[in-house]
Amino acid sequence: MPERCPECGSKVVREEGEAVSRCIGSNCPAQLKETIRHYASRNAMDIEGLGDAVVSQLVDRGLVKGIADIYSLDIDSLTGLERYGEKSARNLLEQIARSRERGLDRFLYGLGIRHIGRAAAESLASRFDDIDELTGATKEELTEIDGIGNIVADSVIDYFSEQSNIEMIEQLKKAGISMVSSRPRSSALSGRTFVFTGSLDEYARTEAGELVKSLGGKIGSNVTKKTDFVVAGKAPGSKLEEARKLGVKVIDEAEFKRLIAEKKPDVVT
Repeated sequence: MPERCPECGSKVVREEGEAVSRCIGSNCPAQLKETIRHYASRNAMDIEGLGDAVVSQLVDRGLVKGIADIYSLDIDSLTGLERYGEKSARNLLEQIARSRERGLDRFLYGLGIRHIGRAAAESLASRFDDIDELTGATKEELTEIDGIGNIVADSVIDYFSEQSNIEMIEQLKKAGISMVSSRPRSSALSGRTFVFTGSLDEYARTEAGELVKSLGGKIGSNVTKKTDFVVAGKAPGSKLEEARKLGVKVIDEAEFKRLIAEKKPDVVT
């Protein structure tokens, strides 16, 4: 297996049990179009208008050679694209400008680091204040975070050990991208992890999760020894049994509502 990518010179990794080696360079020409599409996607930096056709033209014409180049685009470069008028160009530039303030969690997801989905990105952003703190994190610090295991931690460390990725991040900083955690101001539930199982009467699952996050808590997808509360609604699944086996505190929806109201007085009981 080659140690370096023949296209961009970045480190090449192959995980145990996989037959394919992968380049971890975010600006690798061989995967640049897909990298930018992912970066601009709704759950990442949400740059509406930066779709497949536009990305392909920008890369093929050499206008974008890396993620940071997105933020150097102007009216002239965009109106030179096929079927792209001034109004469309201005709308896209506005969307690009807005993407500078999406926050650390969406930025991390947008980087396309292997094994870092939305949940993992949110967990990392809730633990570290900014990108600099994260890039210096040890494997031990990473695996202490709920939902971050050895494979994910190794992937994060590999990504930030690649100099070309660090250089790209520095370019994005200069472009004004916010890489600071948007963790909630309230810390009433700081460090507490909640897992939901079953349906709730008064809350959608996402709404309940946002309430927890607004108070500094975290949402887990699985019950572990690090879980603090399992909220059991109607028709709970196997997570309830797992919580009982592990001795994790189980509360019902009424108890959850009281707990939230105690921490956030403006919640009506």
